[in-house]
Amino acid sequence: MKNRTYPHAFAVCGMVALLLACDPEPRVTGQLSLNQDPTMRLWHVYEHCRKATNLEEQKGQALLLHHSVLLQPDDGASPPVRRSVNIEALAASCNLLAGSAMREAGEIREATTLYQLALLHANTPDLVTMKGQAQSALNELRTSLQ
Repeated sequence: MKNRTYPHAFAVCGMVALLLACDPEPRVTGQLSLNQDPTMRLWHVYEHCRKATNLEEQKGQALLLHHSVLLQPDDGASPPVRRSVNIEALAASCNLLAGSAMREAGEIREATTLYQLALLHANTPDLVTMKGQAQSALNELRTSLQ
């Protein structure tokens, strides 16, 4: 009987082990540092917010994006940082999503806060649609409480 070796078997096993060790959806928790690959970190936070099924996790991601917007330097002294994503748009969208989920769960106070944050972040002309959605949702909440 001939002893056969399979040189590709070791490579395949190594790739499988590497893939199993990697987390395909990194969980973003804690404070967000804008100094370390900010675009990808913010995008991962937004993606987690968009896919979250737990209300508190989704709310946490929305607040994390809100605070990320607040952390942007706005002193005019340093040159503006060019980003490939609009942080305000991510924050507004995530707050709209989280607000809607809170509203459906009957958490009206939380929903109101999240919609107000969405309204705050959707204050540029290119985000007029999100601003309208946030304002409409707030008006509906106010009407339902009367």
